[in-house]
Amino acid sequence: MISCTTHSIQVSVSSRFIQKDGSENHPVFVFGYQITITNEGNEVVQLMERQWFITDACGVNRTVKGEGVVGMKPKLEPGESFSYSSYCPLSVPFGQMEGFYLFKTPENTIRVTIPRFLMESPFHLN
Repeated sequence: MISCTTHSIQVSVSSRFIQKDGSENHPVFVFGYQITITNEGNEVVQLMERQWFITDACGVNRTVKGEGVVGMKPKLEPGESFSYSSYCPLSVPFGQMEGFYLFKTPENTIRVTIPRFLMESPFHLN
């Protein structure tokens, strides 16, 4: 598990290889990840947006942006945590993800780092 804290919000991430799909010529490697967000601060925060930077082993980059996470915009009281799971498909067996969340506080909007984590399958590039 990898963790980092930004503006009193801790983000912890773990990832795992799920399966290989697709065909011999067009494989799809599916990776799952679980994230836990903990409000270690003294004020209520609400997750409003996310942005991911995904890079595969061949250097192909993708950016994914959107509102909330898994269809939700969780509000966290001081000391509360929120966990969710999602997945990322790649066309090669290795890659990495990182990004940030935008949280709304009573005073402003803060950017919270999602630490870089690796996605590795037991398959090798040919």
